Amino acid sequence: MKHTLFLFLAFSIIAIYSCQDEPNNQLDLQTVQVDDFSATQLLFSLIEYDLYIGESKLANNHINNLKNKIADNQKLFCIHESEGLKNLIVDLDMYADQVLKESKDWSLDKLRFLKGQYMIIETKEDYDPYLYHVWKYEEDMYYTTKAAIDPKLDLYEWCEFEMLVEGMNDDWEMVRLHYPSIDLFGNNHLGYKIQTMAKIHLQESMNQFNTAVRSDDYVKYDLCDHGDALRESYIEYIKTFVAQGEELSPFFATL
Repeated sequence: MKHTLFLFLAFSIIAIYSCQDEPNNQLDLQTVQVDDFSATQLLFSLIEYDLYIGESKLANNHINNLKNKIADNQKLFCIHESEGLKNLIVDLDMYADQVLKESKDWSLDKLRFLKGQYMIIETKEDYDPYLYHVWKYEEDMYYTTKAAIDPKLDLYEWCEFEMLVEGMNDDWEMVRLHYPSIDLFGNNHLGYKIQTMAKIHLQESMNQFNTAVRSDDYVKYDLCDHGDALRESYIEYIKTFVAQGEELSPFFATL
């Protein structure tokens, strides 16, 4: 999890600071669609979702969309960030081709690095940090469930695995205690409710996974099965942010 500290530091920076325009460089915010902030965040999550479900060609398309989205909306960012934006756009351009050739693990790791690059770029206005909490949780969840699913789990030092679980639980608390802005759902109240139900399902999967970790009965509480279930619940949760309404029918019955 080599990028975890980087993401944490990046989030800390963006949560505390936002740029102040120089007097002669004031941006007319009426010309900017604030929703573009959310749209950019959601494209990162959409690419992540593509990779989780094994759709590298879709990821390639969405990475190109993200690159263009950032290039077309540079006015949303502080003037002194032009070099950082340029570097991010170049990196996204290369990444679009790389996801067609590289492994899922590599592609997700690279995406986490690119999220970190994006997070430290200062913006004209503050915007919803919720997905940043989710992104940080995702990394620890992925590596924790990867260890749990690994048939060679017994080769790990158990205390090392417990540290992975503890880090995942700490990051989950930040997700659990915070709520996304309805702006992330285009002010769609039904979409917001579906997200809430999916988050409850994800919490249940977290509880079951932690029960399996604490149990001495690994026949009754199979870590591999619970790791798979947790990862699937996470995928379904991210889907509620990036999918169309008709693709979310499994959650309608819970409303």
